[in-house]
Amino acid sequence: MTVRAAMNAYSVELNDTELRVAHGSEIVVRSPAYITVDNDTVRIGEQARRQAHLHPQKTHNRFWSNLNQNDLQTIGGQFRHHADLAYAHLVEVYQQAGKPDEIFFSIPGSFSDEQLSLLLGIVDACPFSALGLVDSAVAAASGITRPGNYQHLDIELHRSVVTRLGINDEVVRQGVEVIDNTSLC
Repeated sequence: MTVRAAMNAYSVELNDTELRVAHGSEIVVRSPAYITVDNDTVRIGEQARRQAHLHPQKTHNRFWSNLNQNDLQTIGGQFRHHADLAYAHLVEVYQQAGKPDEIFFSIPGSFSDEQLSLLLGIVDACPFSALGLVDSAVAAASGITRPGNYQHLDIELHRSVVTRLGINDEVVRQGVEVIDNTSLC
């Protein structure tokens, strides 16, 4: 991909707080990572976040941090597990962003290999293609030109992620530490 094409590409910054969709350098969609399922009514994003206090047992906001295919006993219907909720969230932001054909993803370093594989499977079922995946901390540090060692802190909804980075001619992720119970919640 050329630099010019990358500048015009759609990108999704994914974490358990929200999905942010950008087109080039402009953020076009922000969607909190909340889904409320009340019988046949499904609310996603900001609408679900606003309703969370009214329907706490029907609201889900751990589907990105706990991305897996373990059965969810509390929902049923079209949502069998966190992967189904994540799929619904991705399709919603895709539609809000104007249905781009291709999306580049920025993913927290806390995602396991299994979660990355599952995410790629979810994207494969979506009506768009993934251009690629990059570690969020590496992407954030890509504009730093001064060589050295750095730490990137991402405070998410249910955890914090500290990524150690080394920068010389390129940005290299040296390690990731996930800190549970230190978060926005």
